[in-house]
Order: sequence, then C-alpha cells, then structure tokens
Amino acid sequence: MQIKCDIKIPDDIAVIDAEMCDRGRIIELTTLFTSINKKVRRTVVNIDRYNPKRKMNDVVISYHGIQQKELENCKPFFHARIKCKKKYIIGHDVRNDKNALQKCGERVDNLKWICTQKLINVLFKRKNMSLQKSIDLLIADEKYTGMFDMYKSYKDTYNTAQL
Repeated sequence: MQIKCDIKIPDDIAVIDAEMCDRGRIIELTTLFTSINKKVRRTVVNIDRYNPKRKMNDVVISYHGIQQKELENCKPFFHARIKCKKKYIIGHDVRNDKNALQKCGERVDNLKWICTQKLINVLFKRKNMSLQKSIDLLIADEKYTGMFDMYKSYKDTYNTAQL
C-alpha cells in the first residue's frame, strides 16, 4: 500500500522501519522515499505486511497491534524487500531491521546504513534512547497524534524521517 507524505527527504535516501515477530521474521515494513517520475518529485510511503508463517505470541500482537488474521493472506515474510533503490538507508536502531532483511535474502551490505539511535547517542551522550524519547527530546510535535494507529512501522518511519 502506498500513501502520500508531507516530509521532504533527499533523493538518495530511504527511511525504513520493520516490525517483527519472534526470531526476526518481518510482519510489517515501511519505506519512505522520494520518487521522481517525469520530473515530478513526490514523497512516497510504502507499507507492506508479511505472513510470519508461524503463530505469533500475545506479546507480539499487543506490541504491534497486528492480529494474526490480518497477515494470513499476505506474502510470506521472506519476500520482504526495500522497494526502492537508494544509496542511504536511515532507521532508528537499524541493526535489527538490517539483520531481518538479510534473513529474507535482501542484499544489505551494498547499502550505506545510518542509525539515528547512534546519532542521538553521540549528540546527547545518552545510550540506547528509544525512538519516542528521541523524538520527544528533539521535536515534541503533537501534530500527528492518532494518525499512525493502524501502522506502527509507519509511525516509526515518519518519526525517524523527522528526526
């Protein structure tokens, strides 16, 4: 699914977030990037859901807000891919996203990964700050409250792009 987005990002960057169940199986992947078609530049948000091919536990379901039945007709998790060709991939704590994509067969070593969590560590000398705490520290923007209730990975991707 694609949705419009009001954040402007450079052409060679994609911002991603993956939601996973146990053992790094991706169940939702959001990619935010700039698309250029016939000299028209627009920001695109691509949200895909995947079937983990195993029963999710209640902790995963309550954390992500994604029910097992919502994923039954989705492609299997090993089909998860970043759907744009960009040089730089930005995410908050990208280590987990990178590892999960690699398990799916995505070539991740040829990309330049930028971790906003590491940037926050350097800027504020605070270790392992969550994305929400980082956003609260830098932005504190309530403008989009409620907008992300359906897609947690979209909320995280959008907030990472803001960061």
